[in-house]
Amino acid sequence: MQTLSNLRRKSPNALALSLLLVAIIIYEMLSTAFLFLPPLMGVIFTYLVEKRREAEKLLSGVAMPWFATFALLIFAEQLHGFVLFSSAISYLLFYNIFYEWVVINFKARIIQLAIFNGAAYIGTYSISNLVLYVLDRELLRYSVEYVYFIIAECLLCLFIFKESKI
Repeated sequence: MQTLSNLRRKSPNALALSLLLVAIIIYEMLSTAFLFLPPLMGVIFTYLVEKRREAEKLLSGVAMPWFATFALLIFAEQLHGFVLFSSAISYLLFYNIFYEWVVINFKARIIQLAIFNGAAYIGTYSISNLVLYVLDRELLRYSVEYVYFIIAECLLCLFIFKESKI
């Protein structure tokens, strides 16, 4: 009986999360048609970094929303022409190699968020081009839109993650 009671209490949250996920998926599809909409890869990347760090601090595993967000990052990379799993490799390399160094050496929150966003795009772009080079395929072209995406998503991250501590 208590399980049913918990389910009723959690259902509005589950519904809200489901609607948010659908809205983000629709936004991602619209961002392929309208070039001025950033693909939110930096925001998703920053969320993944923050939630994983929080899970490590609490000595717990990552929760199901983390995995759904990870899948959303891979979905966004595929919609925007990157090589499959290049953002996942970029995230794993960044978090395991550079994350601690960034947090220790840069205390300003805005700089940390800018580095997280930059790492999302630069890392994904670099890994994609590395894989394409190895496969002897045409490389992705660098465009100024990546800089626009990084700046726009840094501003968005300031509003979303302003109070959280990494």
